[in-house]
Amino acid sequence: MMNSNHCDGGALLWAESPTRPAGFRQTLTIGDAEYGFCWIPAGEFDMGSPESELNRDDGEVLHHVKLTRGFWLLETPTTQAFYHEIMGTNPSCNEGDDRPVERVIWFEAVDFPRASKRRCRRKRSGNTLAEPGRKRRFGSETPWISTE
Repeated sequence: MMNSNHCDGGALLWAESPTRPAGFRQTLTIGDAEYGFCWIPAGEFDMGSPESELNRDDGEVLHHVKLTRGFWLLETPTTQAFYHEIMGTNPSCNEGDDRPVERVIWFEAVDFPRASKRRCRRKRSGNTLAEPGRKRRFGSETPWISTE
């Protein structure tokens, strides 16, 4: 396991990589809390659902999507505690450290990744999205896939 005490030391771990597998997991440690991120590589897929799918909403139009760059995706909603640790404020009405942050304005949302980069210590792990309990569509035509 590789540790870094500040953002610059682990920058290469977080850089875009064409060889990094989908679901590669890394952890961002801020204060006493750890936040898991999964790598989503560039690629193409169909998003939405077919008209014949049971309980389909009108807004779920099936269409082709092309991601030209990979990105890191936080495994959970951003909690109020995480947001407060990074930004120093909590704009939420329904307060609770473990609750998702809400009422974030666009400019704060854009600044959040930059601000978190200034506050991080990164730790690498080799887990993938095939962890128990995760449910995703990933290339399937069924509404959900469970890895349980």
